[in-house]
Amino acid sequence: MSMVRSSLAAHTIMVAKRPALATLLHGNVHCSRQAEQAPDEAAFYPHPILAALGGRLHSRWHRKRIASAQKPPGVPPLSAAQNEAIDLLDAIPGPPSVMHAMHLALGAMQLLNVHVPLHLQTEFEGFDDLAAKRLLFRPWQTRAPRKLLVPGPRG
Repeated sequence: MSMVRSSLAAHTIMVAKRPALATLLHGNVHCSRQAEQAPDEAAFYPHPILAALGGRLHSRWHRKRIASAQKPPGVPPLSAAQNEAIDLLDAIPGPPSVMHAMHLALGAMQLLNVHVPLHLQTEFEGFDDLAAKRLLFRPWQTRAPRKLLVPGPRG
């Protein structure tokens, strides 16, 4: 099951419920590169969860990468308020107006701009039989990096 939520709708709900916590999501947290860094890169990097880019809200939300980045020495620990903000972002319900869920069946394709929606998947069943194993392609399309602006949420 793949679930996709609107980062803008989630942000709007957070601003209405807890504006101070919503603001914290615009500041940097450290994210793990999951051992996929280049030899000259650190194992973790600072990045906002939500940021304005070209007048639009963008998200970079991967809770496991944030949690993994808390393990190595030298990473500033998340504050209690940052943890509360992250928990609130996770707890925002997923009614049809905010979240779309779909089963990824054999032959299904899903295309997402991973910097806009908040997305997650349920666990999948693994198989020992090679013919039954999941085959998943994750092509990444990128363009020249742009500078992210990190203002607080707009009122």
